[in-house]
Amino acid sequence: MKFSQIFSELLEVRNITAYKISKDTGISDSVIGYWKKGERTPTAENLIKLSNYFDVSVDYLLGVTENPEINR
Repeated sequence: MKFSQIFSELLEVRNITAYKISKDTGISDSVIGYWKKGERTPTAENLIKLSNYFDVSVDYLLGVTENPEINR
């Protein structure tokens, strides 16, 4: 799966709006909109923010693994 699909699915399943993520993480609404449409991918810094926000691994966000758990 592509990042945009995974990201949109996380928003839907967790019932979180792009506005809430923007306010909680400091990532702009417009950037989040680009991600949802698949027009851009997040920077490494934003991937880490999203990983921490959703409590999933960066590998999961990037579609490298289907396991969302962070290996600690």
